[in-house]
Amino acid sequence: MLTSFLHRIASYPAMYVLIQRFAGHEVVDENMRRSMDRVSTEQQLSILDVGGGTGKGGRLWSREASYICLEIDPLKLAAIANNSAKGNGVLADATKIPFGNGVFDVVVCCLVAHHISDMRLPFLLQDL
Repeated sequence: MLTSFLHRIASYPAMYVLIQRFAGHEVVDENMRRSMDRVSTEQQLSILDVGGGTGKGGRLWSREASYICLEIDPLKLAAIANNSAKGNGVLADATKIPFGNGVFDVVVCCLVAHHISDMRLPFLLQDL
């Protein structure tokens, strides 16, 4: 019951951003930025961000990139429209990704596994 209550609170985009900031997500973003330099962020890549929350990961890629944020929480996904990042949102379960193999050049799945039950985790990993 407490977990459900906390998840509801964290679903609100402003609260989600605060939690991410408190948890040190800026450090994760910086590490992602450095890693993506090796992927050539200047290319016109198609990116799928699995469990991308409010879509702020779209800011890490070049303007030429095609960014899709896959998120199960409609409140977080709705924040993409208000987010300064570019990209599109897709409402879907990370363990049932609605895209075929080879559709995206890059798939990012960061800080998601702790939201997935042990029984469902193999489905997430299988799709990635």
